[in-house]
Amino acid sequence: MARSIKRTRLLALAGATGAAVALASLAPTVFADEPNAPAALEEVELTLTQVATADSPTAGTVGPDDALWIAERAGTVRVLDDQGLGSPVLDISDEVSIEGEGGLLGLAFDPGFEHFYISYTDLDGDTSIEEFAVDDGQVRTDTRRVVFAHEQPFSNHNGGNILFGPDGMMYIGLGDGGSSGDPQDNGQSLDSRLGKILRIDPSGGTPYAVPSDNPFVGDPDALDEIWAYGLRNPWRFSFDAATDELWIADVGQNLREEVNLAPAGVGGQNYGWSRMEGTLPFSGEEPADHTPPVFEYDNDGARCAITGGYAYRGEAIPELQGAYLFSDYCEGDIRALEIQDGEVTETNLIDIPSGGTFSFIQGPDLEIYVLDGRFGNISRIDPDEPTEPTTEPTTEPTEPTTEPTTDPVEDECTASIEVVNDWDSGWQGNVSVTADGGALEGWDLTWTWPGDQSISSHWNADLTTLGSSVTASDVGWNGAVDSGQTREVFGFIATGGGTSPQVTCSPA
Repeated sequence: MARSIKRTRLLALAGATGAAVALASLAPTVFADEPNAPAALEEVELTLTQVATADSPTAGTVGPDDALWIAERAGTVRVLDDQGLGSPVLDISDEVSIEGEGGLLGLAFDPGFEHFYISYTDLDGDTSIEEFAVDDGQVRTDTRRVVFAHEQPFSNHNGGNILFGPDGMMYIGLGDGGSSGDPQDNGQSLDSRLGKILRIDPSGGTPYAVPSDNPFVGDPDALDEIWAYGLRNPWRFSFDAATDELWIADVGQNLREEVNLAPAGVGGQNYGWSRMEGTLPFSGEEPADHTPPVFEYDNDGARCAITGGYAYRGEAIPELQGAYLFSDYCEGDIRALEIQDGEVTETNLIDIPSGGTFSFIQGPDLEIYVLDGRFGNISRIDPDEPTEPTTEPTTEPTEPTTEPTTDPVEDECTASIEVVNDWDSGWQGNVSVTADGGALEGWDLTWTWPGDQSISSHWNADLTTLGSSVTASDVGWNGAVDSGQTREVFGFIATGGGTSPQVTCSPA
């Protein structure tokens, strides 16, 4: 797969309160103890090796016998081993809501593989985390019990990530409850579990126990389960397998996506939401105890929602050792962060024009897998082995043809916009194109907004706006639509009411 490089020294954080000091104190030991450090990331060539395809895979974890267990959003769990992706080992699809951002969102095993845990939104849209005993690598459905449950006031910002830390405790990610702008102020409220990372001991009590060394234990104004707060939607977070540092990717509102980094074993941080969006003021004043992100990026059209990954600790790609890998759901590209001497460097590693990166998995050998939520691909990040050049021509040159091409026929294609998420401040639309006549090699779409809508971000289209008029064109890879087929081609976030306009499609 082609790879483009973008390296940026991130110095903007130095102006935020305490940010420069925080960067220096939180910087992980990336390459610090390696006198003969690997080559810089811009010199590494990578590719994605597809190993399986699933139905909207959302999460994964390592299970018994080093197999990868994969969650599919609608409520099934399947196991990927040397024989491929098997039939569901667990199916709760009749109990799962996929409205908004819901679904089966997280999987985890305890350190001894004695219990298996799932995190999902139930038919009421509320979060449920449940436990199953595991015998000889098999899930015992008759042992099912609810470990943790929480009402969700809206259908977005559910979080859903669960994992066991190096301390053997379970860490739970919950968003701020949804809607827009944290209307209930959950992020900053220590009497709410929303907008937090929680830390519990699921085997220590009924339904769980609170570790005595949690940072707010004994504080009458805070809930004992809270490990960190001030988060909008910590969709994916992970521990560094070498340093035990905690990387937290927090999805932003409209302007900033952020990466937070916590020292090993240290909780109690306030990451600022909703007083802050990254290092930008959002509502009110910056909290005195605000821990700023170590990295943030603008939500500038191509990007819309960060997908956190892992600090790379595998052996197949030495150049990546210690770098933090992440992506963005809209843009899709796989990127890496290096932190050295208090400075952050971002490098684009792999271009994924289709976007749709839902999640990452760290395999048993610490290699990294990518889950594509749009097309269902499960892929491993591998070194791109160079091929030997050939000096023999592959085909004989052909004479250019002078035959005229066929003029496009009117009404060869139609298009529609589906409202897939609708919030108080805006909505998400997914655009589909249907080839009503012959196959399409490209398309152009136009529409006029019927009301006060406007697009704040988009992905996978060349888009221009003039007043209330919008023109969108394919970006090459998504231009082809087979005759008689319908293909979802791009998406956007819009402000104003979620009303779909009439769209005109023309072959490119």
